[in-house]
Amino acid sequence: MSRSRPREKKKTMLVGTCFLTLYINGSLSLKDKRRIVQGLCDRLRKRFHVCVSEIDYQDYWQKTGLGVAYLSNESSHIYRVLQQVINYVDCIAEVEIMDFFIEIL
Repeated sequence: MSRSRPREKKKTMLVGTCFLTLYINGSLSLKDKRRIVQGLCDRLRKRFHVCVSEIDYQDYWQKTGLGVAYLSNESSHIYRVLQQVINYVDCIAEVEIMDFFIEIL
């Protein structure tokens, strides 16, 4: 005797990524940069519940590349959250956004 299950609707999982290239104002050493970047990453994680990491320009003391990722089932929600992250970073005096791009996979 076999049991048949009703077909479930396929669930959608989307991943949004954002790459930010930042200029760090007032950084005089890698130690200064590390302090600023670590603080920024912690604030983004707590405020927006995103995954964030420094993924480029580790050896430059006034430039960094941050990767931000967010998971949802709606692309509009992902785009909205990542845009809020960009707006938040843009208001921080210690950093200046040089470039960014958003991609939804």
